Amino acid sequence: MAGRAHKIIVPTLLMNGTDEGSDDDSQLQFQQTIKDTQWVKFLHSKHMAHWEEREKYMEAVSDFLSVST
Repeated sequence: MAGRAHKIIVPTLLMNGTDEGSDDDSQLQFQQTIKDTQWVKFLHSKHMAHWEEREKYMEAVSDFLSVST
């Protein structure tokens, strides 16, 4: 599933919610394939964590950007 993901050489933020197309198995494959990843799971969201868990989402993005720059 991760295909050419091993070619990604920039820090990568992986996010998913519960019961959505990007399940944990898919995320795990990307996390194992891409060298520098952070993975955030939203337990109270499906596909719209930026809306359903806005505070946690914004914190995750902010943390990722502050570490990655």
